[in-house]
Amino acid sequence: MLAEERQQKILSILKVKSILKLEEICKFTGCSESSARRDLQILEQQGFLIRIHGGAKLKRSLQSEPDMAGKAFENVQQKNGDS
Repeated sequence: MLAEERQQKILSILKVKSILKLEEICKFTGCSESSARRDLQILEQQGFLIRIHGGAKLKRSLQSEPDMAGKAFENVQQKNGDS
């Protein structure tokens, strides 16, 4: 599997799982740990994920999270049972 294919596979799995261990990356892609680490380093530099001890997690976009007013409105609806 080419490096770009591995990296795309890592990102697609992270979108589902949000945290991925290094062993899982090796299992899913069939690559060595050094290749997986190199892929994670590249993807982190590109801003797609954050490396954590033993794996990686998906970088949350601030655009996908509502602002404070949106959160307050959402919580009020839930509390009132209007949702």
